[in-house]
Amino acid sequence: MTTAGFTVTVTGFYPAPPSSPQDDQLRATTSVTVPRVGAEQAPYAMLIQPTPLNGLGRQQGLRTHAGRLYTPLRVQADTTRPGSPDFPAHTTQTFVAHPDWDDNDPDPVTQHARIVGTVYGYYLIVDGVVWVEIGEPRYLVDYRTYPGAVTDPLTGGLRFELAFEDNPGVPAAQFFRADQFDQAYKYAKALADRAGDATARKYLDSNRSALDQVVVTDPSAVTLTVPAAPPLEVRRWQQEYASAVATLATTHCPTEEADAFERASSIRSRIVEAGFLPLAHSQRPAEAREAL
Repeated sequence: MTTAGFTVTVTGFYPAPPSSPQDDQLRATTSVTVPRVGAEQAPYAMLIQPTPLNGLGRQQGLRTHAGRLYTPLRVQADTTRPGSPDFPAHTTQTFVAHPDWDDNDPDPVTQHARIVGTVYGYYLIVDGVVWVEIGEPRYLVDYRTYPGAVTDPLTGGLRFELAFEDNPGVPAAQFFRADQFDQAYKYAKALADRAGDATARKYLDSNRSALDQVVVTDPSAVTLTVPAAPPLEVRRWQQEYASAVATLATTHCPTEEADAFERASSIRSRIVEAGFLPLAHSQRPAEAREAL
């Protein structure tokens, strides 16, 4: 049962617009209400298990409410209460810069209300404890093949970690949903075997249970959409195609250009015939819930 929310009043100080004197500041105060719900309205959806790899001293539960996931405001001790020093009813903040600030809007009160509303919109109070929104857990499996990549003494060239947001610098097919650990582990083994990386293989063999960090208790909370990982051979073709396209974009040598064009055309045909897109970065993981 939903009860009256917790009201937070925030006084903010912002840098003045560029046209104002340098020492001027804009001051505005606004109040927002953080909703309160009972545990039955925000049940546990996933459990992050403490392992030697993630440094958690205790199990971290993720609750679901209105299509969003929440984690305790203080992970190691989920007892932060509204009105406590960690979540006061009145606070003053100085904003050096904020991405939501609109230099074309001269009204600091309106802007402050929008910014504070956005920030505190991530919070939820469940049975008297403060929780904060978090992205959906996902396994990231990657192998460091880029130029200048440095291998790790424990994992070799392999990267296998639990992430809570997308990383545009990693091909989308390197992500696996929270309920796809077995597929992620199998893919990691294939990457290590392909590279002949004995260090990575030993790491995987020794840490299988520690890498399996997420227990999904509510399957409906797993909403991430990821593209299927292409076969390793197709992934190699995609890398070769990207290299040929990069050469076409930068070379000033007619011979190199002709060779790169021929390679790009040939490799592209192979990839498309195999049923995949030429560039692996063209589709990102997406959450069905409202974007953070």
